[in-house]
Amino acid sequence: MLALLLAVASSVTYGSADFVGGFASRDGQARRVATVSAPVSLALVTVAALVAGARWSTTTAVYGTACGLAGVASIVLLYRCLALGPMSVLSPLTASISALVPVAAGLLQGERPSPAAITGIALVPLAVVLVSFAPDGNARRPTLAAVLTALGAGIALGAEVILLQHTPRDSGLAPLIITYGISSTVFLAMSLLPGDRPELPQRPGLAAASGAGSAAATIFLLYALRHGQLTMIAVISALYPVTTVLLARLVLHERLRPSRLTGLVLALAAITLLAVG
Repeated sequence: MLALLLAVASSVTYGSADFVGGFASRDGQARRVATVSAPVSLALVTVAALVAGARWSTTTAVYGTACGLAGVASIVLLYRCLALGPMSVLSPLTASISALVPVAAGLLQGERPSPAAITGIALVPLAVVLVSFAPDGNARRPTLAAVLTALGAGIALGAEVILLQHTPRDSGLAPLIITYGISSTVFLAMSLLPGDRPELPQRPGLAAASGAGSAAATIFLLYALRHGQLTMIAVISALYPVTTVLLARLVLHERLRPSRLTGLVLALAAITLLAVG
């Protein structure tokens, strides 16, 4: 039950950070937002490590570095998706793949979920698609390159979860310090590339809040993975679009279409089945 609660906390927190980051990224400012949010995430994780502890080892360094590189790859590929579009198709595809990859890894590792849990796992991709999909009559069909980019982003996100699970249980938050250290370095370096002027986003406070939320969500995820099965944790954490959609309804007063309401119900059913299982 502790792992389930931590996974739900991770999903809700990441969905909130995604909402705030998306709001701050309007007008094509996604990369500027990442330049602010990544260092903030690093700072928060470093401070949290003073309380939770951080133990360093070669294994921690290897998995932390691999996780950081996977995280950077996922963000870069997601940015590419934004450019290729349509995100109404590519976003739910990315989220679904990011859940299915760790589930496959968990099954290969010998995890055997109960029938109820398997049913819950099966409901998650459908719930994510229904919640995330935003039909647009004017949207063009995704190209093969766009689909492959979305698949790559989903695989990278899933790999990040798998790598986090393999970090030493006694390493504390050391892996996350390495992970966010790498992403901060990469995005700060990108902002200094020739032809790019290092500028703050128009909403730096929201960018910083997004970084803080992302760090908190990853901390919850790390400890959930250390107390529960990869198959269960991965699918629950992939339900973050549910929180994003609910916040859009509450804050921006966006209308909830019947398909999204159905997705929300399926998400709750999936969590219930995973809890029972």
